[in-house]
Amino acid sequence: MQNKTLIGSLRFENLVVMNNSAFGYSSLIAYCVFFTVPYIIFFNLMTSTEYSFTIVRHKGRDALFHKTTTKIGLTSFLFSFLHTSINIILTVYFFKLDILLDNSQFFYGSLINLFGVALYFMVVGFIYKIFYELKNSISLATLITYLSIGLLYFLSKLFIPPNIWTPDKDLIILPMMLVNQLSSIELLLIFVRQMGQIFALYLIASTIYLRKDFLLNDSK
Repeated sequence: MQNKTLIGSLRFENLVVMNNSAFGYSSLIAYCVFFTVPYIIFFNLMTSTEYSFTIVRHKGRDALFHKTTTKIGLTSFLFSFLHTSINIILTVYFFKLDILLDNSQFFYGSLINLFGVALYFMVVGFIYKIFYELKNSISLATLITYLSIGLLYFLSKLFIPPNIWTPDKDLIILPMMLVNQLSSIELLLIFVRQMGQIFALYLIASTIYLRKDFLLNDSK
């Protein structure tokens, strides 16, 4: 609704605001609050349910978890691709193409942002997987994941100084690139931090998965 008032004035400044405002399509709150649950739903729709008898009889649970990791990666990049495509298509539709080509790094920034957003959703995917293995409930794991990420966002916004790093602050690639305020080193650091989070969550999720008693969970 906020961006609706900006569409009528096709200025570069409005393009920046639409991707970096309080409720912009590529804003922090959009990723942390609005897109978290849709991604989890998308992940569950795109992946099949793992049944306990299949997992227990499998020769190696580690191989199964590697498949789960691949699914998290693929669905994250696909969801990010869809998100980015919608943003590009609607922006080209409402804005003149020469504005996008001459006055901003919109297309290049969108491509780079696609990877950053995909890594973010991989973080979300592993957090969801951890709570799912602990609670054995899709709805409960979705709720806990959503509340955890949303709470982190609001705590960061309200109580943590801007110069203190929190994971949600890495979701600023496109807005910063639009105004040429993101250096190559800063971009590299964002990707390194995101991959570090993914690796840490992977270790936690794999440990829980490999030690889980599936038959006991099914009997509950």
